[in-house]
Amino acid sequence: MSYYRRGSDHGDYWHDREPGPGIKDVATKSLYIQSKKFYIDIKESRRGKFLKLSEVAPNGQKMRIIMSLTTAKEFHDRLSEFCETYSELGLSRIILDCFLNV
Repeated sequence: MSYYRRGSDHGDYWHDREPGPGIKDVATKSLYIQSKKFYIDIKESRRGKFLKLSEVAPNGQKMRIIMSLTTAKEFHDRLSEFCETYSELGLSRIILDCFLNV
């Protein structure tokens, strides 16, 4: 899994521009949660398909996480296990509050 911050020259970030050379858009979803905008993109390059999660904060700060679809599947599975475990312990509200107040 790779993590890129604002100012990085790795691939494209701006959604009003064409993807970088050899990168094809497969699917895009935009979400507005609290005061942040999130983009979930599936893209394809010569090395295969990958997931790009982008966050744009109200102050304009941008952050990204890029991972292969294989890694995204494993990440999903582990996050689901995490949520299930804490839900079974009756801590789901505590965990939810923790995530929302970070």
